[in-house]
Amino acid sequence: MINRNIETVIHYPDPEQTGLRQAAADYYSISADRVIFGNGASEFISLLPKILDIDHLIIPIPSYSEYNNRKIQTSYLKLSDEDGFALNFEKLQILLNSSRGRKLVFIGQPNNPTGKSVEISELKDIAANNEKTMFCIDESFSDFIPGYSSLATKLLPNIIIIKSLTKFYGIPGLRLGLCICSPNIINKIKTDQTPWSVNILAQKIGEKLFTDKLFFDKSITTVKNLKKQLTDDLSNFNWLKLYPGEANFILIKITNPSINFDQLDAHFLRDNIIIRNCSNFYGLKNSFFRIAVKTAYENKQLINSLKSFSHNIDINRGIQDYQYKNNQYRKREAKPLMIQGTASNAGKSILVAGLCRILYQDGYNVAPFKAQNMSNNSAVTINGKEIGRAQALQARACNLTPDVRMNPVLLKPSSDSRSQVIINGIAKGYMTGKHWKTFKAGIRKDVENSYDSLSAEYEIVILEGAGSPGEVNLKENDIVNMGMARYANTPVLIVGDIDRGGVYASLIGTMDVFEEWERNLVKGFIINRFRGNSDLLKDAHDYIFEYTGRTVLGTVPFINNLNLPEEDSVSLKEGSYFKKPSKGSPLKIALIDLPHISNFTDIDPLRMENDIEICLIVNSETLDNSFSAIIIPGSKNTTGDLQWLRKKGFQSKLRAMNNEGILIVGICGGFQILGKTILDSQQIESPEGKNNNLSKGLGFLDIETTFHPDKQLKLVKSIHIPSGCEVMGYEIHHGISQINSGSIIINSENGLLGSESPDGRVWGTYIHGIFDNDNFRLWFLNSLRKKKNLPLSNTPSYIYDIDKSLNSLADTLRESIDLDKIKQIMGL
Repeated sequence: MINRNIETVIHYPDPEQTGLRQAAADYYSISADRVIFGNGASEFISLLPKILDIDHLIIPIPSYSEYNNRKIQTSYLKLSDEDGFALNFEKLQILLNSSRGRKLVFIGQPNNPTGKSVEISELKDIAANNEKTMFCIDESFSDFIPGYSSLATKLLPNIIIIKSLTKFYGIPGLRLGLCICSPNIINKIKTDQTPWSVNILAQKIGEKLFTDKLFFDKSITTVKNLKKQLTDDLSNFNWLKLYPGEANFILIKITNPSINFDQLDAHFLRDNIIIRNCSNFYGLKNSFFRIAVKTAYENKQLINSLKSFSHNIDINRGIQDYQYKNNQYRKREAKPLMIQGTASNAGKSILVAGLCRILYQDGYNVAPFKAQNMSNNSAVTINGKEIGRAQALQARACNLTPDVRMNPVLLKPSSDSRSQVIINGIAKGYMTGKHWKTFKAGIRKDVENSYDSLSAEYEIVILEGAGSPGEVNLKENDIVNMGMARYANTPVLIVGDIDRGGVYASLIGTMDVFEEWERNLVKGFIINRFRGNSDLLKDAHDYIFEYTGRTVLGTVPFINNLNLPEEDSVSLKEGSYFKKPSKGSPLKIALIDLPHISNFTDIDPLRMENDIEICLIVNSETLDNSFSAIIIPGSKNTTGDLQWLRKKGFQSKLRAMNNEGILIVGICGGFQILGKTILDSQQIESPEGKNNNLSKGLGFLDIETTFHPDKQLKLVKSIHIPSGCEVMGYEIHHGISQINSGSIIINSENGLLGSESPDGRVWGTYIHGIFDNDNFRLWFLNSLRKKKNLPLSNTPSYIYDIDKSLNSLADTLRESIDLDKIKQIMGL
């Protein structure tokens, strides 16, 4: 019954297919009276012999079985396995000469199931030489051939083109096929065609298909690349003979006589994989089967299943040591799991660290991996390479030393549109977003090699995504989210931050913008940073399951005072990074919030002390004599941040406060800023480096810094001379500093690591992590307490113990996530 209060519009199919035929005519550059659409290509295959009054069919075999018609005499031209099932036109002509009656030849272009195409010129020649014979060219798979030029544009009177749109566009339920031929034949088809054979939905969608060039081009490229990788992988099985062809499938022959199709088929079915038995194609035996080119994830499942089959029946000993294109042998592949998020700072890095520690505690050999990180918080590996600080923490969770393979690509922003690019731990220069987009396409192999190497070495690899996988503008050439998940063949869990609000809309929205293959990788969700009783979320979680088909596998509580290094500056800028001191009469320390702040985690141990209050300073006017010390942190654009400090009035303010006895400390870039000059003549960090005004530092320390292309990346151990404390940490900087006067407070055989002013009120160092050293931190804070006439401490109020914090995180996750289900998803 129609509700008369609602406007109802009923669309009926156009019996003349006007819009659809015109769309196809425009696409092929032909007149619309030469095009007709039907209920799939099969409708035309059955109609043509009847309307053309055919009494003799000629069919090359193997080919599409529906070409056969039991009511009509048929001659078969057997294609040779030895020739790769190529169509021999000389033999076809002989068959034509020996056949009588009105003949119709079916030719697949490319053929199904062989995928083999023929030269257009040869088709035209044989049609021209046999004017009384009709040739039906089936171009159903032709769109998969890059640069293919259809015969439709130069159609001879005895050539008919048919095409199923199902194959390339994936619309089997709509039943849409086309036929291109002379207007005379079109009229005959109309006479016998079933009325309304093309429904209105098929007509409207069909019109759009012919104009979607982006989908067309992307599909050709994607299928081409996927097929090449699949073919390369299949070629490693020497008991299989491949007939790659030019379609989106591969014909395969089992060459080992001890194996039959039924064995292989049963094995695949156990792995939920279906392959096409080709024994019902005329001309093929039970040893032939066909597989489709699927997603990278599904293709890899097929290869893994083949490897398992080979190993189980012992027909190719050593096949488990599968040889990859980089000529390295992988004796195994790790069980992977990937954590992605609905946004930056959703908690991915910490969850990965927690899962790594849990799996390490449970006896697994586990490693972390993040293909690409964007952060100015970095760490140095034992061999002098640079990776993201988060991956160094995750390595610690696995009880591993940081390894550059864990983070092969690191981007360190130096401005709103420019970042330093670090590949495999080595700086490759600074790039804008446009330059990076071009450059990124060439580093995929670096990422894949790093992952493959870890996967071969460890039982488990926990991968971390970046930002959100739902950012549709970043999907092209993605190497860190779903693109990486597809390569690693890994299940994905998506985490959302409920403390921000909108978490369920974010989860559903992320799933909605995914393509089908991406959704297939997602196995569940994790709700992070919840305050309260998680039982209250049951209705929401039920809704999520009904909408997405995925369950929430855990609700992680908001963890106060986690005491683990942050991945990037998001929490710093939001203010959630700092905590109020738990004791009275605190020491106040100012941290200047440089625009390009880096490695601010240097102050982590200070903010964890009970009687210390860290204040983030953006405005120089907020500085006063209540502060005991002012820290200028590291910078990824030292000269740019120096200019910002002057512009914001910090130079004069710092001078006034220092004259009142307030300590000023600089770390790395902050150390350079406190000096007399900074020379960046080669524009290493900032294009503004050649400006003489910018090359003049704040002048608190009598040091001169010169930037060089080679980056200093070292783990260091030295003595802090004023305190006598041993200090350990790491260097990450381009500048080399020379001291003219003042005191060297930290030195090494490689050069200056720290100096102070003659009055001791200003000091700086290149050592990141200097406050991690408990004894030095105690000395530093006691020197501030002494100036404030506060009681001195005999021991630090907080022992900087990363392992203790990681164990605490692991305990929290064990209580709040379905660990058994997650392990089951991983195949453990």
